[in-house]
Amino acid sequence: MPVALKVSYSGDTRKITCEPEDLYSAIVKRFGLEERAIRVLHENQIVSAESLVQLEALNGRKPIRLVVEDFVDPPPPYQPPAYAALCRNSSLAGSVDLPRKSPDGDSDEARELRQRTADAHAAAHVSQQVAVRLKKVAEDETHAAQAAQKAFDHAKKAAKKTGKKGGKLQPAPSEGQAGDNHGVKSIQGKLVNWSGTDTAASLGELIVLPCNRVCFHADVHPGNLRMANGQVQKSGGRGPAAQFEAVPSDEIPQFGPQRGVYRLVSHPEPSSFLGATPSASLGIGGSLSTYAGRAFNFCVVDAESCEGLWSFYPEGCPDPLILEAADPMPTASEVYERLQSMVTGLQESTGLPLTLADAPENEEDIIGIMNKLHEYLPHAIKRIAMKKIGLRQFEQSSPQLPKEWTELMADLEEMGFTSQEENLSAVQAANGNLKQAVKILVRASRP
Repeated sequence: MPVALKVSYSGDTRKITCEPEDLYSAIVKRFGLEERAIRVLHENQIVSAESLVQLEALNGRKPIRLVVEDFVDPPPPYQPPAYAALCRNSSLAGSVDLPRKSPDGDSDEARELRQRTADAHAAAHVSQQVAVRLKKVAEDETHAAQAAQKAFDHAKKAAKKTGKKGGKLQPAPSEGQAGDNHGVKSIQGKLVNWSGTDTAASLGELIVLPCNRVCFHADVHPGNLRMANGQVQKSGGRGPAAQFEAVPSDEIPQFGPQRGVYRLVSHPEPSSFLGATPSASLGIGGSLSTYAGRAFNFCVVDAESCEGLWSFYPEGCPDPLILEAADPMPTASEVYERLQSMVTGLQESTGLPLTLADAPENEEDIIGIMNKLHEYLPHAIKRIAMKKIGLRQFEQSSPQLPKEWTELMADLEEMGFTSQEENLSAVQAANGNLKQAVKILVRASRP
């Protein structure tokens, strides 16, 4: 492999590119020193073809600076310290006189020199490969140390949060590490996914709410799992988006019937189920991991996916936790009654002249009132109302159209107005008048 050089002789510096074994002949030819005996030095050490290869590996892509002097008395040959261990089988000591090539072929010394040069190239290549592997191992160990430190910090923070209250140390929960706070149970343990034979698990805290819906906080996450817009997020609280309903499953495909196996369906998104998928980063940064060290992340799956089967094992317990079915959500009438009870209690305790009339008899009318109230309230109060009385956006059935309006809708479709929504809006605006409805649709179709 050619070597780039910057060679100086008597104050004259020139660039030379040559093979290591042709070093002396290239210098002689470049400077016209056929009639002189010379020696080549690098940092006052004589350079041979073998040491030139080592200098190239140490110097990288930069040209090697050499000095040519008239031959007087050669000092010992140069041996780079960093490459002494890689060249144990080749000695750099001894004479560095390079034989000239004869016109009729190479001498034995020349062939031996080329072989030593090739061996030095191989040693340099091996050292580069070893350095790459060592660098990769060091990077992996650094990532693993960072992940371990992050998990330790989260565990330390959780320990402070659960172990201290009001500056006083609280006793640790017993029997499965379950804590009960106003009907909310917090259980330390392991959430296991049954998507394959090599099961993935995540250590953390399962929170069972009074309504029997559950939240899960993995130790490696800043908050509870939550679902929003079809994605799993890791910094939730205990609101509706972070609540899951446990749906019992009959069996695990690869293990057969099992107790304590559930599908976790998102409370606000009934079509979204919690699942697990392999992580793109091998063994690093996953929310779950297998015994073999394979990393997994939480994801959204459908109701039939085998990646959505879960069991929770409390800490120190060999059997999975049996979860109860979540309480059904209150109807619009029940939410109205709870709101009426809160208003009555507020009036009695404060003396404010507040009253809330009885609810209408028609359930659809109550749904309309609750939906308007839900739209009116600020976001923060809306979340509190959801937790306290179950206020939310209710599904409202489509209104029953009069028979005359149904006939008008059919007439408009025959006239060429194909959009059912636009036709219904026009008929409602025209209060059942066909001519007015046609005018409204014509005006709407104009650019």
